[in-house]
Amino acid sequence: MSTATPTDRTTLPAPRTARDWISRAAEVAAVLATDTAERDRAGATPYAEVQLLKGAGLVTLPGPTERGGAGQDWPTAYRAARGGPLGPQG
Repeated sequence: MSTATPTDRTTLPAPRTARDWISRAAEVAAVLATDTAERDRAGATPYAEVQLLKGAGLVTLPGPTERGGAGQDWPTAYRAARGGPLGPQG
């Protein structure tokens, strides 16, 4: 049903900066937006969409790097989730 492909970003290097993570989140959001209405009407379990988020590294964005996370702070994770801009610290 979904156009989300989990392998789209798994081969890319992990973003290094908060701004790069925000950019990656925007790319994933654009992929997910292509068939949002159809997925919502179908009411299907979002396996491919969750795999896309995991493959992009967004699920563990604020997790510590020593445990496989991206080591980003919570404001960056929030901005990535909400699609907001980065302030001067990013």
